[in-house]
Amino acid sequence: MTEADLIIIGAGPAGMSAAATAARGGARVLILDEQPRPGGQIYRDVGVAAKHRPWLGPDYAAGAALLEALDHDGIRIETGVTVWRVEVGPRVVWSRDGVSRIAQAPQLLIATGAQERPVPFPGWTLPGVMPAGAAQVLMKSAGLLPRGAVLAGSGPLLYLVAVQLIDAGAPPRALVETQRRTDLLRAARHLPRGLRDAATLWKGLGLLRRIAAAGIPRHPAASGFRAETASDGGIVFSFTSRGRAQRIETPLLLTHQGVVPSTHMSRSAGVEHVWDHVQKAVRPAVDGWGAAGVPGIHVAGDGAGIAGAEAARVGVQRGAKHQCYAEKTFPDAEIVLYGTQEEVFRDLALGRIDAQLSDSLIAQESFLSTEEGADYTFLDGDHIDVECYGEGVGIAVRKGDEELARAFSDAIAAIRENGTYAAINDAYFPFDIYGGRPEGM
Repeated sequence: MTEADLIIIGAGPAGMSAAATAARGGARVLILDEQPRPGGQIYRDVGVAAKHRPWLGPDYAAGAALLEALDHDGIRIETGVTVWRVEVGPRVVWSRDGVSRIAQAPQLLIATGAQERPVPFPGWTLPGVMPAGAAQVLMKSAGLLPRGAVLAGSGPLLYLVAVQLIDAGAPPRALVETQRRTDLLRAARHLPRGLRDAATLWKGLGLLRRIAAAGIPRHPAASGFRAETASDGGIVFSFTSRGRAQRIETPLLLTHQGVVPSTHMSRSAGVEHVWDHVQKAVRPAVDGWGAAGVPGIHVAGDGAGIAGAEAARVGVQRGAKHQCYAEKTFPDAEIVLYGTQEEVFRDLALGRIDAQLSDSLIAQESFLSTEEGADYTFLDGDHIDVECYGEGVGIAVRKGDEELARAFSDAIAAIRENGTYAAINDAYFPFDIYGGRPEGM
């Protein structure tokens, strides 16, 4: 039996990053992966392909840094293996070359990534029809180019593969896109969040510009996919675009409709799973740390939820009045609950959540005024909701002493009117502690 401090199933970006971090902290790490080399689907064969296939782009080449970080005495990598059982312990049973082995550790991290969403249509199993992600695997691992291919479906991978093919000198014959104008209008409400990662947004627009510059035909609002075998062995691809019947002959049809978490391993480990209404997929139920509700088992990376495809994650302290308000006000967001406010701020700084709800004073003093919170600010003014927050806070006086209460109220009103309150407040706080919308928000 192999023993370690941490077992990681999956050597993709999440698994490699976690292994390097744990090893730097002194942990003994065992990585198990079914592929012959680390890298996962995103960085597949990056150690051997990045220099020889520059058309895969700089983002692919950047994975070499993660691969180099695995060169550590505390990390042991077993590739080409099949993990077929996860037991309480946690204990992992795996095989290679017909020989079964057992590994045990106090902690297990499942980082098995994502898989392409299967969307069947007539002819989807014919020779010459394959997922775009599978074609990209062949591009990375063997340098095989799908020449004259038609890309059909939706999602950023279609545009990325199209540009990679353009750069490799094998531009696609056409892009057949299922998204409609109404889909784009519905997506517009997510634009403010998208602007927080403007670099990625511009990168996507750059891909579209490259496709347009190459003169690749695009067929939007497509539906009714059907593939048939042509007389020459190729594919006749039929569809409707903007209400018009279309027909394209191609040697290869590459389809894609996004990716979903790969849950085979987390399911076998007994992890609870939930339906994600935004991703339209099942995913593991994990907290902000990736803890999966099973002792010693965590899930990380796309296997826990597709990065960039999920709803805004809003962190709040469990049981606090902010939980009531968040669940009531943000029905489309994923509300992540924490035991302490410090944990909320930690995950906000690490990028695990997109926003948080807390008292303004606590946010200012415990996070915004610290080095970790230097790049953050209040997103909106005070959120007032009597159902969740009650009627507010005030100065406590002796019960029944209406004269003293009135004196306090009159004094506060007076200093707010003559500017004294503002002078004191603004010297210490960037917002109105009495309650009000921050200036410029």
